[in-house]
Amino acid sequence: SWLASSSPFTVYSTAEGPPGEEVVAPLAALLAGARCGVVVAGAMRSDAGRRAATALAARLGWPLLADINSGLRKPGAAGESEGATTPAAAVRSVPLYDLLIGAEEVAPPDVVLMAGGRLVSKRLQAFVASRSRACILVEPHGQRHDPSHSVSHRVEGSIDAVLMALAAVLPPRAPEATPQPLLALASASAALDAALDEALAPAVREGAEPPPGTCTSTCAEAWVARHVCAVLARREAATGTRADPAGSRGGGARHFLFCSSSLPIRHLDMYCAVAPEVLSNRGASGIDGILHAALGAALASPQGGCTCLVGDVAALHDLSALPALAAAAPPLTVVILNNGGGGIFHYLPIASHQVFTPYFDTPHTHSFDSVCRGFGLPYAAASTAEAFEAAYGAALAGGSLSLIEVFCHKEETHRTHQQLLGVARAVARRVLASGARDSALRGGAV
Repeated sequence: SWLASSSPFTVYSTAEGPPGEEVVAPLAALLAGARCGVVVAGAMRSDAGRRAATALAARLGWPLLADINSGLRKPGAAGESEGATTPAAAVRSVPLYDLLIGAEEVAPPDVVLMAGGRLVSKRLQAFVASRSRACILVEPHGQRHDPSHSVSHRVEGSIDAVLMALAAVLPPRAPEATPQPLLALASASAALDAALDEALAPAVREGAEPPPGTCTSTCAEAWVARHVCAVLARREAATGTRADPAGSRGGGARHFLFCSSSLPIRHLDMYCAVAPEVLSNRGASGIDGILHAALGAALASPQGGCTCLVGDVAALHDLSALPALAAAAPPLTVVILNNGGGGIFHYLPIASHQVFTPYFDTPHTHSFDSVCRGFGLPYAAASTAEAFEAAYGAALAGGSLSLIEVFCHKEETHRTHQQLLGVARAVARRVLASGARDSALRGGAV
C-alpha cells in the first residue's frame, strides 16, 4: 500500500507540446496492464480533445463515460465529427452511466483515465475513487481538482497531444482477448435510454393511466430535459453545425444549451443520452447569475441562439437579469422549471429531518407571469408535456427572446427519480448479467 511505500501519492508530470517517453511509457504500462478499465471524459473545450478521448477508448477497448459538459453526447461526437479517424462503432460510449454504476452488478475499475474538467455526477466521482490501482488525470492546467484524493498520476498538458501519444504506443486490442468487464455498460446505457422513453411516455399523454412503474407527472422534469436535448440535438445533426477545432465556443450558427446548477444540470447528466453543446457554470456550483450568464451565451451566438434551462429558485435569485434581457432582446429561450422550491434538497439526508421544510426546500407559490409581462418579455406557461412541446417548438421557430415556465412538483420529481433508478437497476440486472455470461463463455472458448 502507499502508506508502506516511499512513493509519492500522486506523480505529477508536465508536457509542453507532445509528451516525451518519460511521461508516456509509465502511463502506457498502467493502461496496458489494466483488467477492468474505463475512460472518463470531463468538461472539454475542443473537438481535438474529444477525438483523442474516443480514439484512446477505442484503442484500449474500454467504455467511454462522457460527462454532460464533455461535448461527447452531441450527434456524431463519438467518432463521426469532422477530422475523426475512429469509427463510431469502435467507441463504446456510456452516456447514462449515472443511473447504472451504482448497481451491484457493476464491478469497480482497477484503472481510470480521466480527461478534462470537473464532473457533474457524484456517483461517477465515487466510482472513480473506487479504482484499485491507478487514476490518471490529464488536464491542460495545473489547478488542483481531486476532491476524493484518488488521482495517482496527473499530467498537465494538451489533452489531445497526451491522449494521442498514449494511443500511438499502445498495441490494438486483440480480437480474441477477453472483453473488458465494464464494456457491457455501453449496451446497458442504450437499453436504458429506450427504457426511459417508455417509463416517461405517460408524461406525454395527458390524462392517460400510467402503467405500473412509470412516472405519474403530466410534465416530468426528466421528460422536459430529454425533450429539450433531443430537439436541439436533431437541429444540430440536421444543420451539421459543430464546434470548431480550435475550441472556440462563440459565434457561428450553433444553438447552445446553457444549463443551471442544482437539479437542471443533473437532469441532463442523468437522463440525456444525446445532447447539444452544453454550457454551464460549475466550480462552487452556485445558482447566482444564471440568467445573466445565459444572456452572454446567447449574445455570443447571434445566429444560432441559446436555450437556458433553469430552476425556479435560481431564476428568482437573478430577477435583475429580466430588464437586461428586455433591453438586449437576444435569441434566447428561457425554460424555467418551477417546482415550487429547492427540489434538489429532497435528494440529501436533510430531507428526513424536521427542519427540512421550510428552511431547506424553501417552498413558495410564486410564478413568473406578472414579472415577465411587467418587463415586456414574451411569456408562456406549460403544465403538461403537450403544452411544453408546443411552446418550445414555437419559441425555437420564432428565433427571438421568449420565456417558458413549466409547472411541476418537487416531490413528484423526486418520486420520478426513484422510479427511474428502479428502471435502471432492472436494466443493469438484465443486460450486465447477460454480458457476464457471454464473457465467461468466450473466456472458456479461448
